[in-house]
Amino acid sequence: MSCRRFMLVLSLLVPFLIGMGDSPQPLVKRGGDGGGAETVSIQLGNGVVGVWDIRTGTLLKGLIRTHQSDVSLELEVDPPSWFMRQGENDQKIVSYSWRGYRIEDGNVVLMHELRSPTGEVRNIQERPESTVGINGLLAIRSTFDCIDGGDGSSRVIKRIRTGTPGGVTMPIATNGHLVPLGLNDNFLADVVFRTSGSTQVTISFNGHWIEKSSKVASGSEASK
Repeated sequence: MSCRRFMLVLSLLVPFLIGMGDSPQPLVKRGGDGGGAETVSIQLGNGVVGVWDIRTGTLLKGLIRTHQSDVSLELEVDPPSWFMRQGENDQKIVSYSWRGYRIEDGNVVLMHELRSPTGEVRNIQERPESTVGINGLLAIRSTFDCIDGGDGSSRVIKRIRTGTPGGVTMPIATNGHLVPLGLNDNFLADVVFRTSGSTQVTISFNGHWIEKSSKVASGSEASK
């Protein structure tokens, strides 16, 4: 090979090799971000990371990345957190199975399987993302779809947090039916999924948490 052809080939390879070195971080990491082996952490955009418990299919916490540390918002719901119902007063606990995830158009799709005591199976896909919620607050929005082809007869219900264990309240928006659990459970609610189409649940982070995150970031800058 002549020197001129060698230099031409090398000039074409260098940008390719540099691009390989700059490959993005994975969207999903098993057991990362302090959640333990039975969790997955997912990069949702805007510096937000969500951590899911794969034993229950529940969002454990949201993280905001700062220069030297993470600011965490606890969102864990004790099991049971999934239910089905056919009538108004026959809500039943279901067994839960994690069915993994896939990457679709650069976003993560979580796959959940629910099985009722009567043997009815519902397969749920969840598409989480970072977005702007109520009053311009940073938020995590999950879009849920039942992929049973309309064969399931029961309504799916997901239990969520409307406030942290430490008492930080969070505005919730959903196109499903939001049912607060009552005076003794001020920071929990059930979302009854729609009978057709997607059900969206948006958890907006309280301004106190955003303010705390800003202070941590400012402190990191000052320490440089």
